[in-house]
Amino acid sequence: MVQFEPLDFGIFIAFILPGSVAVYGLRYVSPRISALWSMLESGQIIVGPLILLAVAALAAGLIVSALRVVVLEPIFCLTGVQEKELNYQKLANPDHLELFKEMIENVYRYAQFYGNMLLALLFCTFLRYLVGNASICQTTADKIVSLAIIGSLITLFVAGRKSLKDVYRHL
Repeated sequence: MVQFEPLDFGIFIAFILPGSVAVYGLRYVSPRISALWSMLESGQIIVGPLILLAVAALAAGLIVSALRVVVLEPIFCLTGVQEKELNYQKLANPDHLELFKEMIENVYRYAQFYGNMLLALLFCTFLRYLVGNASICQTTADKIVSLAIIGSLITLFVAGRKSLKDVYRHL
């Protein structure tokens, strides 16, 4: 019988949170998703829409993660992060395997979060400002939101690069 791992904090931050941001961005192009989010925002928490949004967030998070591996991690490597091959033979040793699992949960999940959230926030921002026609710098509040988004993107890029560098250093 197949056993599934429980949903833990690492998976939640690496996939579901960035996926939620990406799905939130889809509200600017999908009236159905916008209606689901509006129901949640108005306090009409209904199990059906909540489950749909949760499954969509997980799926979007996995897609964003695939983009991170294909697009963002090579950019990190171009900026000086030295990629290192994993020697799977070392994992035959139970001590190495346990250390590897700990490294995944305590270091790599955060690297995944930073990179995935960076891409999800870029996606959401693109949809909000270019498709949703939100104003960028017309009011003081718009300027503050724009600066917060830019600051978040820069922070996520730097943190993602550093975390991936730490992952490769510990392999």
